[in-house]
Amino acid sequence: MMAVAGLVGFGAAAALLLAGYVFGAKSGRQARERLASRALADAQEVRNLREQVAREQEGAGNFREEVSKRIDALLRQGDALQRAVVPIVERSEQFEGLLSVVQSALSPLLQREQLAFDLGALPTKSTTHGQLTPLLDEIAERGHFSAVLLCDDNGLPLAANSGARELERLAATAALLVLLADRIGGEGVSAPLSMMIHDTDDKETLCRIFRVRDQRMLLIAVSQGRALSPLALDAALPTVDRVLTS
Repeated sequence: MMAVAGLVGFGAAAALLLAGYVFGAKSGRQARERLASRALADAQEVRNLREQVAREQEGAGNFREEVSKRIDALLRQGDALQRAVVPIVERSEQFEGLLSVVQSALSPLLQREQLAFDLGALPTKSTTHGQLTPLLDEIAERGHFSAVLLCDDNGLPLAANSGARELERLAATAALLVLLADRIGGEGVSAPLSMMIHDTDDKETLCRIFRVRDQRMLLIAVSQGRALSPLALDAALPTVDRVLTS
């Protein structure tokens, strides 16, 4: 009886051990399966990462190549642009030099035209002989003259601008110029209408002979360091005539 009980106890223990082994084996297999599945997932992730890195490296290489191509193209365009711009710059410099020469050549003409315009726009409010001085002041200011003198053909001063100096010398010069004009214009030869004197002090004295009715008059202007033309005072004559005949 005791032998039977011992066998039953041994069998129960064996069954328990077998059950524990089976359970442990099953648990171990499941754990290995989970580990294997995780390993496969990790391996796949690693492959994905490697593929992504490879694609990015390939893309970066393509990007670098594209950037390099564009830089080369821009450099070639820059060289071509420089080759095209250099002649333009040279021509521009030549044009600027030519323009400077033309401006220098035209400067006296432009000054004369400006003077004619300024003297042609003199105010016409002066209506009496007593207002000749303001008119001559205006002529002197607009023409940058140091002296403006109005006299008759005998050299008798009628009016002068306020800042004029050496009026006696200018009047004597006017009288001599009238005699010279009469001498030149004698015996059917055309008489001069204007005469100029350029002295050693770089002053130019312009004498313009004109008529107011039957009276011969002289308008004299003195300029310092500025070239005058024989017609420089012509634009002012109509206004002077209106004042003298008022």
